[in-house]
Amino acid sequence: MGTGDNVPLLFPPLPSPLLQIAVLYLYFLWKSILRLIYSSKARQSLLPFLAKIELNNNGQNKLSVLADTYNHYRRQYLQHSRLIFRVTTSVLYFTIAVLLLNFLDREGHFKNLRVRDFHGEFYYPVDGDITRLKNSLIGGQKPWLPPVFEHDYKIVNNPKHRCNTNNTNLVYLVQSYAENEQSRQIIRHTWGHELRYSGIKLFFFVGVSESDIHAQKQIEKEYITFQDIVQGNFKDTDRSMKFAMTLKWASRNCKSASAFVIADDSTYLSTKNILAQIKDVNPSSHVAFTTQFRKDQPYWSGHVYKNIAPVRKRYLERYVNIEEYQYDEYPPLVYPVSLMSRTTLLDFYYGSYFTAYLLVPEAWMALIAYKLNMKPQHDERFIQYYPNNPDDLKNALSISGINYQGIYELWKKELDRRKFK
Repeated sequence: MGTGDNVPLLFPPLPSPLLQIAVLYLYFLWKSILRLIYSSKARQSLLPFLAKIELNNNGQNKLSVLADTYNHYRRQYLQHSRLIFRVTTSVLYFTIAVLLLNFLDREGHFKNLRVRDFHGEFYYPVDGDITRLKNSLIGGQKPWLPPVFEHDYKIVNNPKHRCNTNNTNLVYLVQSYAENEQSRQIIRHTWGHELRYSGIKLFFFVGVSESDIHAQKQIEKEYITFQDIVQGNFKDTDRSMKFAMTLKWASRNCKSASAFVIADDSTYLSTKNILAQIKDVNPSSHVAFTTQFRKDQPYWSGHVYKNIAPVRKRYLERYVNIEEYQYDEYPPLVYPVSLMSRTTLLDFYYGSYFTAYLLVPEAWMALIAYKLNMKPQHDERFIQYYPNNPDDLKNALSISGINYQGIYELWKKELDRRKFK
């Protein structure tokens, strides 16, 4: 299972280029000073002898010998100066060349020379349509090809009893970071409040924070208090592993649910509008609903992006190395919120076994769907910005890319709008 920890690089990154240049210049400056001191001392050592010379019959010969010695040291000084200048200049040019190559590599220009056409020569393991392989796993049969991704992580905090109930119809699967305690608390008390509607469950999916001991203690506390934390034993920064765990956990523990929403903790979800999307009951009703959203039928919707190129700049979050994915674009992406039926959730889960792991979860999700010939439905009501137009808030299914304060503000606006409706 690839985690991207040891990604081969065309050129090793230089951690501190300016520092390296400074060290090189200080070194050669010190060498130059030593050479100058050496040459200066050599010339100064001649002066006492010249001062003590008595102009006698042999004085002219002595002056000639000392002058030759002086000229010898002077020539050495000039040779050393030229050598130091050449070496320093060569090192400067070499350093500039290495920095330029690293910059071009970091910006992805070398990788662009090796990309392949997605529409003309696509191959991604396992090759071809993986529907039959997926169906064999669903049917409990052994597939004729081994999986390329094993869900071999462990779930250390698992509130599975809360979802495996007969009255669960809609499940919010929110991928969070361990340190985002405030976002989770705001969501619990705003759009994710389970008591507002029956038949709805909310769960947060996190990894293990190795650098923040306080965050891990807070996760343990939240798990005991709210029983809504699902935690895996992998790094908290591995978003694709969270997505894999989300698929596995929901598929196995939420069997009565008809609809699932996969989102992150920077998202505001309108439960009222989502229920109106998947049920044929008065949206303002606070009672259990009878859904017309068939869980045994495929359904997948969200904000669809097409013709999206992989990020080749190593310093960006969604960087993908050319060795991991060598094509010039992804299949249609749904990001960052997906609404799907249970059938579609199962397809993603079992299809993930036969789709090579990729560190960018929305791209991995798109590859699984592409290999299963699943096509998402685009819906503009999955909004990617903070709405200024009241109609956008009124009709939105989700609003993404906001912090916990923005979530609370949107929640207050929706409550105010209902009061004066």
